[in-house]
Amino acid sequence: MARSKLDTLIYATILLAPMVTAVGYIAWTPKPPEVVGEAPASVAEPVVAPVLEASTPLPASTPVPEAAPAPVPEASPVGPPIDGPATHPRAPHVPRDPDPLPAIPGAGMLMYEGQVVLVTQPDTAWSKGRLRAPEVDYGVIATKAVEPAKLPAELAPMIAGRIVVYATDGGMCTATTGAMTIYARQDGELTYDEEGEQLDTAGMLALRKEVFADAQLLLARHSRISDEGRARRCEGVWARRADLPAPAVFGRRELDSDVEDALKQQVLAAIAKLPEIVSLRAAFAADRAGRESDEGLPTWSTYRDDNLVVTRWDEVGGGRSFINVEVGDGGEGCSDLFAEQRFLLFALQGGALVQQPGAGFKQPLAIMDLERDGSLEAVTSAGELLGGAADGSVVQRYEIPYHGCRC
Repeated sequence: MARSKLDTLIYATILLAPMVTAVGYIAWTPKPPEVVGEAPASVAEPVVAPVLEASTPLPASTPVPEAAPAPVPEASPVGPPIDGPATHPRAPHVPRDPDPLPAIPGAGMLMYEGQVVLVTQPDTAWSKGRLRAPEVDYGVIATKAVEPAKLPAELAPMIAGRIVVYATDGGMCTATTGAMTIYARQDGELTYDEEGEQLDTAGMLALRKEVFADAQLLLARHSRISDEGRARRCEGVWARRADLPAPAVFGRRELDSDVEDALKQQVLAAIAKLPEIVSLRAAFAADRAGRESDEGLPTWSTYRDDNLVVTRWDEVGGGRSFINVEVGDGGEGCSDLFAEQRFLLFALQGGALVQQPGAGFKQPLAIMDLERDGSLEAVTSAGELLGGAADGSVVQRYEIPYHGCRC
């Protein structure tokens, strides 16, 4: 079957350079909130540091910062309407089937450019009106407004529904959803044909239709009424339907430098003989031994200490605290530098670190227990991109494909 120019570009990109994707998701990793009795066998004795005794829990009413005042219109997204048939020759695009809805839609929702991600990989049949193309410097965006009456019944609570938006520090504010949009985006060099010529108007229309057929997000604007009576947007990193039971939320606690240094020393003592770190050290040594020269390369202890990230998370309105540990820098794109990492999670109990089952989180932006069932979830980040936990289980995830190499 003949390939479309978008397909041809994708295949060529895969051959010439790895496709890098921007990924965002809320990770679902079972982790009991605390361990009753002795610590796991890999931590023979909990490491105690009096300086880390539990402090006053974060208050339950910490507010989320608000964005600058701005009305929230119910109109379609900004972008010129795209009209007319696609006349540029290309093979018909066959869209993939939309993902099934989660068991509890809205239980955990990511944010994207200030809007709430109601659903990932939505059905484009929920849309109405003209295809629109907001400007983007390097790639293609295609959007359509949503006809609420076309949405499945499971999404009804999210139509003009109340949501709670949560920030990294556990702060929260309540808002109401507004205009919905089906959003599709692909980044990279997409606007040239197989001969390297800029696509004409018809070619761009066909390209945008293909991009829209693989739409990634069902977005909703949201607003709250401020004390000044103006519509304002809640600033946060994740959201949940307000009609669902409130989750347990953990806010990141900022530590003074001396307290953070003491915590890192406590962590180093606790992880030294853990299997995860022993295997990482062995992999580091093997990588070093396999190089023609180790001149200029750090020793294991230097590498470990320079790439140790420790964050403390305290329960909002509760008494539990967790310590998330990341070891390793993850390497660099288009580089052969050592890239393995390990992630661990500890409960802080009476100043002692008690290792929790499973992996920790990679660059967490928020940690929560959505259903208060003892399984922690997290919004995680890799640089500026939302990412997930090490085990790969997810509540919500999206990808913005990138065609090309960022080197």
